[in-house]
Amino acid sequence: MPSKRKRESVVAVGPKNRRSTILFKSNHTKNGRFLLSNFYGNAEIDYMLPKFVETSAVFEMVEAWKQIQTVEELNQWRHDLTRKRVVVAPDGTRTLGQKGGKSGAPYTDKQERSYVREHNGVTFLGTGVLAKLAANSWKDPARMRVMEYLAGMPHESMPPPLNLYERTTAGGKRRRKDSMTQALRNKFSQEPYRSYLLATGSAELGEQSRDEDFGFDGKNLLGKWLMELREKL
Repeated sequence: MPSKRKRESVVAVGPKNRRSTILFKSNHTKNGRFLLSNFYGNAEIDYMLPKFVETSAVFEMVEAWKQIQTVEELNQWRHDLTRKRVVVAPDGTRTLGQKGGKSGAPYTDKQERSYVREHNGVTFLGTGVLAKLAANSWKDPARMRVMEYLAGMPHESMPPPLNLYERTTAGGKRRRKDSMTQALRNKFSQEPYRSYLLATGSAELGEQSRDEDFGFDGKNLLGKWLMELREKL
């Protein structure tokens, strides 16, 4: 396990924080730090899209998540992907049904706001969580059945998402970096993300995550790529 580095929390985002560390996560509300998370600004969607290039219907569905405008729509997709299952009738007709027990329960008020954040009077939707759920469907055949149903595909016709970003191969690492850095360029070419990243000055950036590659206490790849991008803006 990598050793944990000493962290200094930062009160305000700004260029004067030259020795500060800004840790961020999708649910961090302090000073709008969630804006650095891939779940906002479509970065996660752009990063995960290549995994679906061989399944055009799913690719188009995932790409369309960039257009989600309301909390209700975001939560409907989340609920379908996590708490629904496909029910097949004897004649082959498919419907979406609730999972049994707590796993199929409606969201609480708090859960409905899990990927909804406010900053400077603007509401931001963390639609990237949907791309994360879709990409992880290779571990959950029931979710794959839901995805193909929502994408209008025949039952049991969807192949698993492509395994493009292997962590142990040179090709996987290269594709991972290329896809992520492109996704970050797309996101931080837009406002308010561009201005927010520039306002972090020379502070060290890191995602508060347990991921051994992307997380701050690991290799901090996401933080490093963000800092490299900041230098080029």
